[in-house]
Amino acid sequence: MPPNLDFDRLLQVVQKEVELAAKRWQDGRPHDEAAFLNHLTGIMGRHRRGCDVGVSERMQAHSHLYYLHREETDSSDKYGADLAITLRIGTSWTKTAIFQLKKAKEYKFSLNKDDLKAAHEDQRIADRSFLMAIDENRLGVRFKKISDLKEDFDRTRHGSMTCKASDWTNLSSWLKLWLQCQLSPPTRIDDPAPVEGLLEAFRHDVPDPDPEFDFQPAQVNHLKSIPAKDWLKIELK
Repeated sequence: MPPNLDFDRLLQVVQKEVELAAKRWQDGRPHDEAAFLNHLTGIMGRHRRGCDVGVSERMQAHSHLYYLHREETDSSDKYGADLAITLRIGTSWTKTAIFQLKKAKEYKFSLNKDDLKAAHEDQRIADRSFLMAIDENRLGVRFKKISDLKEDFDRTRHGSMTCKASDWTNLSSWLKLWLQCQLSPPTRIDDPAPVEGLLEAFRHDVPDPDPEFDFQPAQVNHLKSIPAKDWLKIELK
């Protein structure tokens, strides 16, 4: 766990924002993944005041939201996931998670094996990819690694399956395990090819307001799909 991070306070903030996004999603229409993504990024990407998650020193969140696309984009752009979130704490701790969203009812939903292909076009993406199930009635969320789901498909040799996400990892457990780097690796300072470079290659038009939170664009010719539709960069400092 990064130093000077008040996990309990951070969890309160994240839970409140996810719950608010889910409630607004439930109150409106349509009830699809794109609508939930809209609510979630609108809430988590806003400018915050007075949000201090530090222990011994003040630590505030600064968010920047980007829509990823190819430089000459058109409707043919294909995406492997819905949302990438990069969290930087101080100057030496960085992690990215990539989420594919799935609407669930009573925590059950149907999943096709082909939905997971794009996550394995690059191992850096595969190592950090999760499926996030959102229950449209109970408004809860559950998480499972895409690589674990791929293993389930490989074991059963089925092209589709019904997932029961109620026994997947809940939000509070997922966030703690992720911050402890038990679910996916961090980005090392000396990493010559960080996963964030793949995302940076699809960020166009808008300059990053914080040049210290910038990444060198990577070569992405091997990717058939853009890693995520939206990229939310959050810096705690």
